[in-house]
Amino acid sequence: MAYQDDSGVLHVISCLQDPYGVAEDIHLALAIPKSRIHVKGTPVGGGFGGKLNTTIQVHLAAMACLAEVPVMLVLDREESFAFHPKRHPTEIRLKLGAGRDGTIHALEGDVIADAGPYSGRSPEVLGLTMSALMGPYRIPNVLTRAEGIYTNNLDSGAFRGFGAPQAAIARECLLDKLARALAMDPLELRRRNFLRPGDRPTSPMLGDSPVSLELLTERIVEKLGPKPSAPKNSTKRIGRSICFDMPVFDVGAIPVLGKSGVGAAVEVHSDGSVSVYAGGTELGQGVTTVLAQMAAEQFGLPMDRIRVEMSDNWTCPRAGRTSASRLTFGLGNALLLATGRLRQTLLVRAGKMLEIAAEDLVLEGSEVRLVGVPAKALAFAEVAWMCSDRGDNLREEGWFRSAEDRYMYGHTFMAAAADVAVDIATGEIEILKLANVLDMGRVLNPAMAFGQLYGGAIQALGYGLMENMVTVDGQSKTPSFAEYVIPSALDIPEEFVAEGVETPYPTGPFGAKGIGEAALNCTTPTLLNAIADALGVEITAVPIGQEHILAAVRNQKLM
Repeated sequence: MAYQDDSGVLHVISCLQDPYGVAEDIHLALAIPKSRIHVKGTPVGGGFGGKLNTTIQVHLAAMACLAEVPVMLVLDREESFAFHPKRHPTEIRLKLGAGRDGTIHALEGDVIADAGPYSGRSPEVLGLTMSALMGPYRIPNVLTRAEGIYTNNLDSGAFRGFGAPQAAIARECLLDKLARALAMDPLELRRRNFLRPGDRPTSPMLGDSPVSLELLTERIVEKLGPKPSAPKNSTKRIGRSICFDMPVFDVGAIPVLGKSGVGAAVEVHSDGSVSVYAGGTELGQGVTTVLAQMAAEQFGLPMDRIRVEMSDNWTCPRAGRTSASRLTFGLGNALLLATGRLRQTLLVRAGKMLEIAAEDLVLEGSEVRLVGVPAKALAFAEVAWMCSDRGDNLREEGWFRSAEDRYMYGHTFMAAAADVAVDIATGEIEILKLANVLDMGRVLNPAMAFGQLYGGAIQALGYGLMENMVTVDGQSKTPSFAEYVIPSALDIPEEFVAEGVETPYPTGPFGAKGIGEAALNCTTPTLLNAIADALGVEITAVPIGQEHILAAVRNQKLM
């Protein structure tokens, strides 16, 4: 909704992924001074990229200004399906050059994507698609090209994975094809070409990261266990696959509105409570909880003494978009910079009060204590009050920007495995077991981290086996969830296991990495390769449903 107050300030309240970007677009479109535009995000409805662009907010602001009354604009499901951007329909032609021992020497790839009627995010998406084609493998010679095509189809834009899922499907399916041509175990082929400690990724967009692929391999094989067998005289065929990926996350180097980096502010109040102001958006992913955890750790306070405010272009420092799995990493680092300065202010003031050197004091248990002498302490709230009374600065802003700003992304590693049963009589696909192992860096909140891992894998299941946005002459033929099928709780495999390994990221806050998009990239090709293994056919498109299975059965004369 939007309204103008008595002072002429325009207030826009909307579920979005970039409050500063929305404010900028309203300013440019309607020539309203930035000082009179207040944009506030709401934690409703998720995002996944669909709210990354400015969508209805400019129209909403214009109506509120013209009508001079509060205006609410709500899209129904059919309007939303037509209006919001979709994942790019993409065709990838990929070539690998390898020796007879399976060593990959070269990769050449051509990417063609349907951009829809506007360029939008297409250049950025295609850039990441090209970068992701190499995956977690040593490939010394690479040539990739990409082209976005203007069409009259639905608008394409950001969607979880941002072009990397398409690349992972092409690469991992082609690796299985290469393994069959060489009569080599697909897992052994991948291991032979893994990045090794000390290797740099081929893509110039990526920096360094500790390599954990062998550890992931050990864990994923252990999770998968022995391959099941089909019952005798059954029409079911069993297939298995293990795939790998190198998911990326923004390290605070991607320019947004001409400036790269991420900002957060922290204020200690005179009663000892703490406010955190962060420019990103809470959309249900739990970033407010993680930021509160970090602040509580830094000040030695319980979490109920921490308040986190987000997604407000007036009160929160600019932090860029809520995208690219960037908030825990970027905002966390910015918060640590701000809290570090405030900690020093508090310790110095407490040192003067206790007549002890600041470096001999610690913040813990809601107190400022002498190291090793808990009895020698002051209450945190007492020190905060004294700082406030003496005019000490109790609000600090941290601005984090990657030291290696020539690299746009950091990265981590993931393995996924699946056993499937494909019924050649009916075309039905049953996922017998799905396993994911992700290098999470330092896990700050296990419940939310595994929520991302499980949720991303199920979203990948929908991408590979169900979801199909059908357009004819630019018009959607799947305008609601009655036609556009997504996974439900009933589609979750009975055996679905996930594990995180912890390889701390050198520049991450407490060693954390960005992991929000990781599981989707790797899981889809794993399911497709397991189906291909069951049928002895090549899978080259998604989604794959019963009609595709039955067509493959007929072509292969399996019945």
